[in-house]
Amino acid sequence: MVAGPGGGAVLDGVLERVTFANPETGYTIARIAPEKGGGEVGGGAELITAVGPLLGAQIGEFLRLRGYWSSHPKYGRQFEVASYPTVLPTTVGNP
Repeated sequence: MVAGPGGGAVLDGVLERVTFANPETGYTIARIAPEKGGGEVGGGAELITAVGPLLGAQIGEFLRLRGYWSSHPKYGRQFEVASYPTVLPTTVGNP
C-alpha cells in the first residue's frame, strides 16, 4: 500500500474472493490479501475490501489496484478502485 502519482493510492495484493459483481456495470466488491514487505502476500494479514470496476479479475490473481481509501458509513474502511493494470507473473530461469 503506497501513495500513487497524483495523490492516489496503490494497493498490491491477491484477489481472495468476490463478494458481489454486476456483469452489466462491472462494479465489484472483492476481498484482497495485501502484499507485505518483501513481496510476500497474505500470511495472516487482514483482508481488505476493494470496490469498483474489477470485472474480469480472477480469484488468485495478483492485482495492482490504483484508487483511494474511503470509509463507508456501514461497511467501514475500503479501497475504491479507479483502475488496475494487468500484472503478469514473472518466471524464473526463462531463457
